[in-house]
Amino acid sequence: MIGLNELKLALRIDTSDDDPLLNIFMGTASDYVKGAIGDRIPDFYDNNFKFDTAVILLTDHYYKTRSATDETDLKKVPFGVTTLILQMKGDYLYALQQSSADSAT
Repeated sequence: MIGLNELKLALRIDTSDDDPLLNIFMGTASDYVKGAIGDRIPDFYDNNFKFDTAVILLTDHYYKTRSATDETDLKKVPFGVTTLILQMKGDYLYALQQSSADSAT
């Protein structure tokens, strides 16, 4: 999983004022993606660029739409995140099948 420094670089945030908030949003985004895919394969999310990208996009969404008075068109989940989750679901199911086949032999 990406760290706070990489996230801030991706979001072009130069100050540390919102670091606690960013950590909360990043953890929530990570939990959201893992909840949508699964967590039975311990190392599936390690060094997974699709996962990192989904977390960045979702964290950015949470960060930019944190005000209830925001006048932008709010979406529950940004489209790119949904696409990445669908792609990772296929990868995850394949990895799950592979691990089941390996343990059966």
